[in-house]
Amino acid sequence: MPRFGTGDNVPAMEGRLEERLAAVLSAAGHDASAAPRIVRGEAVASLSATRNLALLVVDADAIQRSIFASPRPVTILGASALLRKWDEAVGSGLHEEGSGAPVAPIYAGGGTALLITVLEHAPSVATRLCERLREHTFSGTSAVLPVSPRELVEGPGAFGGGDTAAADALGIDAQGGGGFGRIVTHLMFRLRAAKGAARSHPFLQSPFGGARCGQCALRPRSKDLEGACDVCDRRLREGVRERRAHTDARSFEDLLESARRLAFVCVDGREVGKRLAACRTLGEYAALSGRLHRAFGSALDGVEHCIPVLAGGDDLLFVVPATAVGSQPDCLTLTARLLRRIEAEAEVGAGAGVLVTSGLAADLAFEHARGLCNEAKTACKEARESAVDFEVLLGGSPLADSWAALRDAEVVVEGRTRLKLTQKPYVLSRFEDLLRRARQMRALPASQLVGLREVFRDGLDVARLVLAYQFVRHDVLAKALGGEPLRPSEWVLSAERDGWVATALPDLIDASRIVGAEEAAS
Repeated sequence: MPRFGTGDNVPAMEGRLEERLAAVLSAAGHDASAAPRIVRGEAVASLSATRNLALLVVDADAIQRSIFASPRPVTILGASALLRKWDEAVGSGLHEEGSGAPVAPIYAGGGTALLITVLEHAPSVATRLCERLREHTFSGTSAVLPVSPRELVEGPGAFGGGDTAAADALGIDAQGGGGFGRIVTHLMFRLRAAKGAARSHPFLQSPFGGARCGQCALRPRSKDLEGACDVCDRRLREGVRERRAHTDARSFEDLLESARRLAFVCVDGREVGKRLAACRTLGEYAALSGRLHRAFGSALDGVEHCIPVLAGGDDLLFVVPATAVGSQPDCLTLTARLLRRIEAEAEVGAGAGVLVTSGLAADLAFEHARGLCNEAKTACKEARESAVDFEVLLGGSPLADSWAALRDAEVVVEGRTRLKLTQKPYVLSRFEDLLRRARQMRALPASQLVGLREVFRDGLDVARLVLAYQFVRHDVLAKALGGEPLRPSEWVLSAERDGWVATALPDLIDASRIVGAEEAAS
């Protein structure tokens, strides 16, 4: 599979940061030789306190909503490719051509760019970056924070005027100091304010009653195109170009040839903002950003049967066959391995949501996968460990405001005991244990698995009797065939959770339908 992320661009930015920062300092009338000290966070007293530098951020608006505006997979692929090209252009400094404004990119990925430039040039640089983003079919919002060379080391001054009350309302510390990470916190406050002041949706431009695009149904239909808007047409052509350029690029049809069901996977970093805000120096911030981007941007390298949608920053969206294909493991095992890889390379935890379905539209499937990811991130905060939430939809779609509400409705009341029919979401170590036991459960006949999944609806005591009988039957057969006995641990059958008694057996049976026979054999 072709490399999708922009991780290759990060080392070049890190390596040239001091060189580019020196150019910015020189253009602003400061000592260019101070650039290495600023990056390392040294020699505060000798640095100027004149605020004629600018920290600039440009962020694409509503990225996921924009990418999935069209339900056509090839158009989604084209939108993702165009966003990646913008990231690469920012990192390579193409926006500087002919502007006369030196810029030091700190980070560019996932539709977000963070740079340092001369204050007087900041508006023109921001305008140029937003224009380039529009050329790549996305809208963007920018924010600028005036800073001095000294503040790049010791942190910004305190908020002043009306900004203080607004920062308090948003839960942002308005005090000064704190190193470079605190500067970015203040900048992101300004970005949030700018986005809040912008129109709620950048594409609702067609007059009432006017013809809209046949793909996204949002933008005006182009007079020169048959049924499509300019943006969807551009993305469609880019998606076709990507498929032709990469002969190993996959389509939904390719994946469905190897599996009856697809898995839509969403991965998001845990408390990444806090980690970045805690960085004391510009060098630490750039290094952590680089590790994050490399880990998420290259996470799918070597995954052959896959459609990557978004990879970069601390986000990952992709589609894979639900079950194992050749040497590629099933979607649940693959997700667990990706999380371990991200933990090792980026030194951060993450939440993952996996939705297995055979007929749900891509935009709805990713929306539900995002909801599952949010549930997993909640478990991350409580356990301080990566977590996974998953759901296997055999037909239809969930009819609830959230996955939590849907699961709270599936409860068996037995006397004073309230039994919840799931233990999702799972912290990663428990999830890996669940997958190991799910491979064992494949030894039971499918008809028994269907019956066992519903046995808890008759109550906890009845369920334990039925399970004991079925496992004894399996043990007798396993002993006769020279196999291993099947013994789910006590936590699988029932465990206290949030004041409820919860069973993991339905989750275990759902997972057993997904895990591959190759994995069971290993």
